[in-house]
Amino acid sequence: MVTARRAVVVPGVIDALAARVVDEMGFEALCLASAASRNRVLGRPDVAGADVVDLADRIAQVREVTDRPLVVDDPLVAADGERLRLALGRIVRAGADALVLRDADVDRPGPTHAPLVSPAVMAQRVSRAVDARLHEDTLVVARTEARGVEGFDAAVDRAGLYAEAGADVVAVAGAHDVAEVERLPGLLEVPMLTDLAAPGWPAHLPRDRLEASGYALVLSPDLVLRAALLGMRHVLGHLERSGRGDAPPDLERRLDAMMGGGDG
Repeated sequence: MVTARRAVVVPGVIDALAARVVDEMGFEALCLASAASRNRVLGRPDVAGADVVDLADRIAQVREVTDRPLVVDDPLVAADGERLRLALGRIVRAGADALVLRDADVDRPGPTHAPLVSPAVMAQRVSRAVDARLHEDTLVVARTEARGVEGFDAAVDRAGLYAEAGADVVAVAGAHDVAEVERLPGLLEVPMLTDLAAPGWPAHLPRDRLEASGYALVLSPDLVLRAALLGMRHVLGHLERSGRGDAPPDLERRLDAMMGGGDG
């Protein structure tokens, strides 16, 4: 999944049907972005009510329709000690190929985001995740949210520390401008991930510029959810205006073929 000198675009999926579409489109990997997934299931964000069993079930559902590499980005992975070991074991057994850990304290959620843990706590979290992974080829991705709180240099220092602790890939969220986005990979000797939905400027850059900067993974975790919402509003508006529930014939054929109900 992590390839030298090439940025792999990783769409986020909200359920097994979305995963099937991503697979059909030929993307090399996909991401179960659990905040978006829970938005789809519950109609609202929900972290406090989520658990690892639910996450593992959703991973297994995605695994039923695709064998492409799967990145799991979920606050539940940001645990410590025995909780982390148990969570990782269940998530990897369900089919995750990469796990995103964040340096946030999920046990003390704030009004907008969880506060940062210390660099030492996060480094220990990364080290334990590396030790606890069941397969050597399972990637541990360490993401810092420190840019907006502690500044650019501190965020880079955190990412470097997490790489030293064993992270295979690191990410620095919240870049303040394009120059920071493009500068980051050259400051760290480890593959980097960028998140197109994170605060900052990555979404303003096309893949070729991110690739030229040195990024290995480009996540787009919530685009599928936003497109689904837009599509629902579009067809529901058509239904409300016309009272008709039909769809263009070519769309019906493609949906039938995708769901295994047509002749393709």
